[in-house]
Amino acid sequence: MVSILIPVYNRESFIEETVQSSIKQTYNDIEIIIVDNKSTDNTWNILKELSKKDIRIKIFQNEINIGPVRNWKRCINEASGEYGKILWSDDLIAPEFIEKAIPYLERED
Repeated sequence: MVSILIPVYNRESFIEETVQSSIKQTYNDIEIIIVDNKSTDNTWNILKELSKKDIRIKIFQNEINIGPVRNWKRCINEASGEYGKILWSDDLIAPEFIEKAIPYLERED
């Protein structure tokens, strides 16, 4: 399994498109871990709606804003995949990215 890790804070304008690009991966054995760093905009509500539509989406929200680095680390701690890919909350990932990356990760050299 590959964990796509999305740390997020106040990205209501971008987060849905970012998550949709994760969902569209051609490699199917994924989980999408999203940790909201106590956003003050509508990000958390958008994430709740998205998580209802796809069981691979697992959302978490910090009780307080813990800063970016600790939020990235929480993404890693919540993941259960053998591999992880951090996807910034205002970026997109090509549909075949994970599928094409796996063979390189599994090579011993």
